[in-house]
Amino acid sequence: MRYEIIDTEMETCSSVLDIGCNLGILTSMIGESGRFAVGVEKTPKAVKNAYYYHNDNDLSNFSIMNKEVTAENIQSFPQFDYVILFSVYHQMYKYMGERKAERLLNKIVGVARKKVFFEAAGQKSKYGDENLSFTDFDEDSIVEYNSEMLKTAIDCEVEIKYLGSIPRRHTVEGERYLFEVNKV
Repeated sequence: MRYEIIDTEMETCSSVLDIGCNLGILTSMIGESGRFAVGVEKTPKAVKNAYYYHNDNDLSNFSIMNKEVTAENIQSFPQFDYVILFSVYHQMYKYMGERKAERLLNKIVGVARKKVFFEAAGQKSKYGDENLSFTDFDEDSIVEYNSEMLKTAIDCEVEIKYLGSIPRRHTVEGERYLFEVNKV
């Protein structure tokens, strides 16, 4: 479902960086659509599993690499038309803290030529911060919080567009909330 939403928001002949790609399922779908797709995953086991999972696929359409994205190394990345940041920001926030996570988010946006697709968690516990100014699973407050956070964390001119909520698998909490950050 996430792919169908962002697919209509991306040009066909374009490049896409998928940060935190896990098994690279979304990355492979993007590559199979004719786009140049690179997935980056910091967990070596996930990358190993991704290569096993995609063993029968034509790997000429996409690539997955084992690399942690940091505020220091993101500046060495080439620019991509689009950057995908699904189910990653809340982990950055939890392990780095608010300021460092926002700093890295700002630098990630700098790698995108056109747009960043950003997915937010709907539960404060995912961020490890019960003081966040939204109500768990309340779409309106989550959209308001993340829209404001994106506007203030990013130091270039952007337009924020809320694309909708995405249901999670039945064994995983609630929904995630999908945003498009358009660089102006």
